[in-house]
Amino acid sequence: MKNVLVTGAGGFVGTHVVSALLRSGYEVHAVDILEPSRREIGVSYHQVDLFDHAAVRGLLSRLKPNHLVSLAWTTTHGTYWTSPSNLDWTGATLQLARVFRELGGVRFVGAGTCAEYDWEGASPYSDHNSPCKPKTLYGVSKLATFRILESFAKTTGLSFAWGRVFFLFGAGEGPKRLVPFVLSNLLAGSPAGCNNPDLARDFLHVSDVARAFVALLDSKAEGAVNIASGKATTLGDLVVMLGEAAGRPDLVQFTSSGQGNEPAAIVASVSRLRSETSFRPALTLEDAVRQTVQDYRNKLKEVCPS
Repeated sequence: MKNVLVTGAGGFVGTHVVSALLRSGYEVHAVDILEPSRREIGVSYHQVDLFDHAAVRGLLSRLKPNHLVSLAWTTTHGTYWTSPSNLDWTGATLQLARVFRELGGVRFVGAGTCAEYDWEGASPYSDHNSPCKPKTLYGVSKLATFRILESFAKTTGLSFAWGRVFFLFGAGEGPKRLVPFVLSNLLAGSPAGCNNPDLARDFLHVSDVARAFVALLDSKAEGAVNIASGKATTLGDLVVMLGEAAGRPDLVQFTSSGQGNEPAAIVASVSRLRSETSFRPALTLEDAVRQTVQDYRNKLKEVCPS
């Protein structure tokens, strides 16, 4: 059986990746510094601080995973773009890869970001040839980690891929982000909308993002691979879809149409994801929106049962 270790397993993406790996027949070891909010039957959970190098080496020495999915990073909304902890996560991820390979690890897949690209360039962004020129500490740190790992992999024979995630949503997302913010208002009967409704972004449901990571892990693809839908959707259209799915289109309001300093479009080319892995989205955007609204309704019923 393929033995995989997942870091950041208790996070928004990590919980879905753990479930997807389990369904794919992996022996799954889930690692996070926090106690998991829920546990999957058949998954081994490990509470480890990834900044504690001795603890990381001890864990890998005991488990000896042949596959590793590295998702752990700083993701606190509003601060992660500029947080100095990005530097700590670069160091921790590199050390993790080094120990993993030293102990016989074979396949390492890391989580990158569309923020590694030059957003002043032309969209869609290609993982083959679009320039990388990040404008934030988060993007710079992710890109630096990718470049060092790519060189390390070539030097040591490690099989290595880097999934550059674009825009994702779904149940469990941080409450201050667009989709949960809009839904919390709509389901409470309050007006909701967004600034800059004309901005185009590439959205994919978190369950499909997780399935893409598993497909990437199972593939022979090397280097950066975009994880996205390959389709542009404006923020305004997404909010309208949320309003309709929630049964409250009358509450959708838009307060501004100026894009400010935001790029007009951030959309991925997904040719590598489609040609080099088995991944195909399970949900259309419309289905993903309906699923997300239902998940939020169910969560509200748990919190405030009638």
